[in-house]
Amino acid sequence: MSTALKQCKHILIVGVHQFEGFHICSKLVEEGLLVDGVVIVPKNPLQKKICEEEMMWLGRNAHFHLLEEDSWIEDASKKQYDLIYYCQTDQHPIDDEAEKHRLEKTVEIASLKQTPIIFIFSLEGENPLEDRDEEIDSWMQQIGQKWTFPYLFVYLPTVFGPWQPLGHWISNSLLECTGISRSKTNANEKIVIRDILHIDEIVPVLTEFDEDLFAKKTIYLISDDKERIKKVMSFFDIFHYIYKPVSKSEHHLVVPKTVENIEKSLQELKDFFLQNTRRLYT
Repeated sequence: MSTALKQCKHILIVGVHQFEGFHICSKLVEEGLLVDGVVIVPKNPLQKKICEEEMMWLGRNAHFHLLEEDSWIEDASKKQYDLIYYCQTDQHPIDDEAEKHRLEKTVEIASLKQTPIIFIFSLEGENPLEDRDEEIDSWMQQIGQKWTFPYLFVYLPTVFGPWQPLGHWISNSLLECTGISRSKTNANEKIVIRDILHIDEIVPVLTEFDEDLFAKKTIYLISDDKERIKKVMSFFDIFHYIYKPVSKSEHHLVVPKTVENIEKSLQELKDFFLQNTRRLYT
């Protein structure tokens, strides 16, 4: 455990049902830290089932406590947290009024208790990074005014691994190649790739950091491996995609320790998906 996390006793994760939030929480409770998790229940019935399984998985650990969606703001405001994660990997989180409300309340809690926040956003999608960054950063500054608490914006490219969320192009491809679903991915759909990371690569960066990471304010996680993208897309039999690499200053780029065998990781994901998702369809 890092020096920074050794000082933490109680952590809040808003969006613990999100792909990254779930894996971060799993790591933290395994380390013996107390974690309160906020779930925004998915509307999709199948995704809701998967969300319920994730929470049952986390609930087996006594260090995890689930906060109810309709009362989490009041409950969290009464507690003292040492760190807050805000996990939202939607492509357009600030277009949703409910999402704005959650962001505002999370910032209020951090401001009241002077609690550090790690905001996790996705870089997936077609919009130019520069436009998206300006839009998010501008809006966050509007709601935050002068933030006196430590904060860090983390931008992620495509991330894959166990518990891959449904609706993602990776999940759609796995549903097709495993025969779970007969529906075909739209051939005209443009898949935009910034970079590709395994979940086991990003979790250590976000849970084993020191205080110096917050000094960067904004970081972009990349693999720094062009051949990896070709290997991953070839595994899914996808050969027509748009590659838009992350191009930011070196100060903001973080290259995680890479997994040893990307092909093995992809096969493990396929096996996990086949084993766990098929029974949800039957």
